Amino acid sequence: MTRHFHHFTAEERAAIMLMQPTHSIRAMARYLGRVPSTVSRKLSLPVITVRRPWRGIGHA
Repeated sequence: MTRHFHHFTAEERAAIMLMQPTHSIRAMARYLGRVPSTVSRKLSLPVITVRRPWRGIGHA
C-alpha cells in the first residue's frame, strides 16, 4: 500500500483552528477529507508563529 504525504494548506490550517473549539477531531477530518489521526497529530504540534530564513553558521 502506497501512502502519499501532503502538507496542510493554509486554508486547512485555518479551518482546523476555527473548528477546534466546537467540532470533534472526526468532524474536522471528515470536513477536510483527512484521516482523524492526521488532524489529531496537527493539533498536538506546537504552533509556530514566526519563521526565520535559515542562515549558515560561519559563512561570511
